Amino acid sequence: MMQFSGTVFLGQTSPPATVDLDLRGPPPEPPMRTRRLLSITCAAFLAMATPASMSHAEEKGPTYSSEQILNFELAGLKLNMTDVDAAKAMTDAGYEGKWDQEISDYVKGWQQVDRAIFPFRYIAKDGKVRLWSVKYKQIFDVNMSEDILKAKITEKYGEPTKIENGDLVYESPWPYDKITKNDAHSCIFFSGSFCKNNPFKSKHELEVAYNNAEMRPQLRVSIGPKELVVDLNFRLAVEEAKQFHTDQAKAAEEEKRRKASKNLDLGL
Repeated sequence: MMQFSGTVFLGQTSPPATVDLDLRGPPPEPPMRTRRLLSITCAAFLAMATPASMSHAEEKGPTYSSEQILNFELAGLKLNMTDVDAAKAMTDAGYEGKWDQEISDYVKGWQQVDRAIFPFRYIAKDGKVRLWSVKYKQIFDVNMSEDILKAKITEKYGEPTKIENGDLVYESPWPYDKITKNDAHSCIFFSGSFCKNNPFKSKHELEVAYNNAEMRPQLRVSIGPKELVVDLNFRLAVEEAKQFHTDQAKAAEEEKRRKASKNLDLGL
């Protein structure tokens, strides 16, 4: 799993009388003045579900297909957008920043006064550099109404699938109908008699299926009185692209060996 860390400097200008939470990003702001340090770590964004967190999840709401979540837009960006198009969208929205020279687990934020965007890239199967994750953070100089912020989020994206540890989570339905997500989790990590009857041939096969299901597109929104954090990600795309490029490299190496063997003069 890719890890996230980063540091961004955000301006200290006061927010307008009416807080703009249009996550497509507002019009360009005046140049930033005094800055303050804001550290954002992986734990704030890539929180994984645990048995404890699942037990505290509230009643289920609507589920969304992977295609629907891939079409969610966050601050003008979408998953699988090319980095060229993403840079243009962020610049047009008034964000300042540039790509790191290397595609890595560490990214610098594109920033605009009191908000920042952290876009993660990967090399897709088509060879283009695309986005697999977009993280957005906005901080407020005064306490905001969490109910109003939640209303603005649901107005944009719809009702969440669930509320988990206070976060609004939008996700796809569990794809396997013969074993529940909780039973799969328990079978993998705690074992149990029902594991003998799961539809997978082995525990390893079940674990692979479970991990792939966990890495489908997801939107997670954390709301507090002083900040808003939004995480739109598609981790499975990265893993599948890595495997694709690994398989390609292996196939190319094997073809090279085959040709070398075929053309080798043994001197016999």
